[in-house]
Amino acid sequence: WVLNYIGSTYYYSGMNDSAFYYHSQALDIRLTIDDEKGLGASYNNLGNIYDDQGKSALALNYYLKALSYFEKIEFTNGVGIVYNSLGNLYYTQKKIDLSLYYYQKSLENQLKLNNTLGIIHAYNNIAIMYDEKKDLKKALEYYTKALVLAEKAENTGDQITCLNNIGQLYITQKE
Repeated sequence: WVLNYIGSTYYYSGMNDSAFYYHSQALDIRLTIDDEKGLGASYNNLGNIYDDQGKSALALNYYLKALSYFEKIEFTNGVGIVYNSLGNLYYTQKKIDLSLYYYQKSLENQLKLNNTLGIIHAYNNIAIMYDEKKDLKKALEYYTKALVLAEKAENTGDQITCLNNIGQLYITQKE
């Protein structure tokens, strides 16, 4: 798990080459010991790097491998994470309907887990897709759901994000 954490640290620092190196090392070890949960995480992490690099086909391949492992061991949180990654992948490709589909699948998993933070993020992602589709009423509905939940959880950072998104929506509507 240490190699995975190092890889993630590099990834979130924008150092994809180093992130790729450490995530690949983690993947090799996990393949050797047949760590199915870890393999799902490694494949998802490598998929994120490929997605950032614009290598959509490789990213999709890795996401589907991750999904396969997580579904096999019935790891609901991992499945939800991969659905979110697939939503992000299709969003960068401007395939809004596919992106929306996977964000909704992610939301289903987050609701099963009662994962407040995951639910907030899924609501926001869904709202962004409706905003992209120019369905501003639906977008506002999901932004508001996210805001209410963020307020209830006293999550200031996500409250700010939600309020900003709602404000941008009203600007779009010239309100």
